[in-house]
Parts: sequence; C-alpha cells; structure tokens
Amino acid sequence: MIKQRKRFMDSALLDAGHFLKLNPDERLFWMFLQLKCDTIGQFEMEGELLYAERMHGLNVNPEELQKKVNSGEERLRNLGNGRWFLTQFIREQYGKLNPNSPPHKRYIKDLKESGLWNTFIRENPDLSPANRVRLDYQSTIDTPEEEEEEKEEEKEAEKEKAQEKKMSNSDLKAFQNFAP
Repeated sequence: MIKQRKRFMDSALLDAGHFLKLNPDERLFWMFLQLKCDTIGQFEMEGELLYAERMHGLNVNPEELQKKVNSGEERLRNLGNGRWFLTQFIREQYGKLNPNSPPHKRYIKDLKESGLWNTFIRENPDLSPANRVRLDYQSTIDTPEEEEEEKEEEKEAEKEKAQEKKMSNSDLKAFQNFAP
C-alpha cells in the first residue's frame, strides 16, 4: 500500500459526540490514526499503538477506543490479524469513487487487494462506482475494454517518459555546447 502525505480533516470532528467522549490520549490517537493510515484507511494497530506510546507517551486501549468512537455508527473496525479499518475514511477523503480517475483507480485496486472491496460496495452503495457493483470473485476481473484501456494508458506513460528523456538529453547537449 502506498502512503499518502496529505489528508482532509473536517473541523466538525472536534465537536462530534464520539470525539468528545474520548479522553485526551484517545483524541490525539484518533486523529493520529486518520493521518497515519494507508490510502484506504487501514493500519496495523499494534505498531501504531507502540509508536504513539513511545514517541508521544499516549496510553490507549484499542477496544475501549473502538467502543467510544463507534457510538452511534461504526467508524473503527477490527479486521483481525492485527489490521484495523477506518470505515468512514474513503467517504471523508474521496467521496464517490470514479474508476476513470487515476488516483481512484489506485484506491479501488487497494480495496480489492486488501479484501475490502465487496464489503465497501455493500456498505457504501452511494460511493461505489456507477454500474460497477460486482461481488465475490468477479470483483477482481477486468472487462476486455478495461484491460485495453489500461494497456493504452501504460503505452502513453512510456511515450511521455521517452519524450522527457529526449528533452533532458537535448538540454544537456545544449548546455555542454554553451559552456565549453
């Protein structure tokens, strides 16, 4: 998974009922998780807890945090095997996923690779790509048109790289001719 460097934060979080129920360590850790998770809202709880404890002196019980932030609606889910998921993350960061948007393609791919795609579609039909609701094994199968489109995009990217390389070589030659 790719780490994302910038995130949207809704200032209304500071007044939200679930946030106000948290103690100061839990509040900081909750914000920390939203900034530290991967591109689809997943993280390894044990590693993040250890980091928060050692680097920031935070003392947080994950089960207690989960109980508090999930009051009213689910926001934090234990996926097992140490993985946790911020269930509202995609809604807050990206809104409706568009399969034609290059960044969204990556998020969709990450959801599929993590095994969360079907769950995401079921729980967020309003955010799912239009006419793309596929469940079970079909969720990872691309149509021939999608495969062809992906190949063309890869070819285009290679052409752009080659053009950039040609330009940088000609710039270097011009500089060498200018500066004896």
